[in-house]
Amino acid sequence: MSILADFFVSTQEAAASYDPDSRPVSDVARLGGLIPIHLELLWAILQGREWDTDLMAEFEDLEESESGTSWLVRLPDDLVARLAQASANELIDARFEWAATEELSCDPSELIEVVESLRRLSENAMATNRSVFLKGSL
Repeated sequence: MSILADFFVSTQEAAASYDPDSRPVSDVARLGGLIPIHLELLWAILQGREWDTDLMAEFEDLEESESGTSWLVRLPDDLVARLAQASANELIDARFEWAATEELSCDPSELIEVVESLRRLSENAMATNRSVFLKGSL
């Protein structure tokens, strides 16, 4: 089973009508394999805390299919700001810690594009007063 994970910059009003082909390339990162729990873990790491269920509430669910096979989530503004403002070393450290989580359990090099894309989108969102969203499906 493959997981589609598109991250994109948008206003909340326009997010529900997401179409990757109608958005500027600078507003979209098509990254597979990630679900909201993965972003919650990254957010916990960037905050220097353990993951707990409180983090789930910080990710705004805007849409979920009845079968649970697709979703639209708004990333917390504080996470977006942190990704946009983090130093290169902070993001490298976070990437290594994130890769070591049980949920990802991968080589940190596999997350380079992911972290760089999230940072790029976060910088774009901050500069244009918009948000970052995750549109996913199984």
